[in-house]
Amino acid sequence: MRQLANPIPTRSPSDRKITPGKFGMVIIDMLDQYWPPDTRPFKYDFGPVSLGIKRLCGLLDFALKHNIPIIIVESYSSDAFLVTIPEITDRVESKARIMSKKGHDAFLESEFRSILKELDLVDLVVGGYDRSICVFQTSRSLVTNGFRVFTSPEVLFGDDSLDLRHPDLVGAALEFYKSETVWFETYRELLSTLRSSQIPRAST
Repeated sequence: MRQLANPIPTRSPSDRKITPGKFGMVIIDMLDQYWPPDTRPFKYDFGPVSLGIKRLCGLLDFALKHNIPIIIVESYSSDAFLVTIPEITDRVESKARIMSKKGHDAFLESEFRSILKELDLVDLVVGGYDRSICVFQTSRSLVTNGFRVFTSPEVLFGDDSLDLRHPDLVGAALEFYKSETVWFETYRELLSTLRSSQIPRAST
């Protein structure tokens, strides 16, 4: 795997302090194709999809208020570009960097690595779909390359049928999140930590 030119000093996941000026958010594969409007209220493992979307939007509102960089990762197929749900894109408008990936791991895309380097990011709140595949693989690559990932089960989405077929994959992903990321059991705990991190508010 290609690494960034300047290795980032490793910090323990137990250290929950945000690195000032080097903090961003990454939203992965919250694609309209996965949740048509009439299916979003359906219950998934971590609660109603509609509630999870509201939580992600809460994180985005915090990022927008404090001028924190936002990266939205979408997927590309040979048939079409798969786009993010409007609940998210309408909120961030032109204030987010939106890119596409061809595989599961966004870190394998040179564009993604270039954005991280350009924005000089170290700490990243990561949320989206699928917690056991795309989010997991991207988060693992980020941690391997010296970044710290902040996340919570309440901003991660999954496929129930896939989880039932591959419980070992789900278990490996959950173990990674709990041991290698800055893990918060609830969205409220995550947001509270962000609010207390003395991140300067964006100028108006």
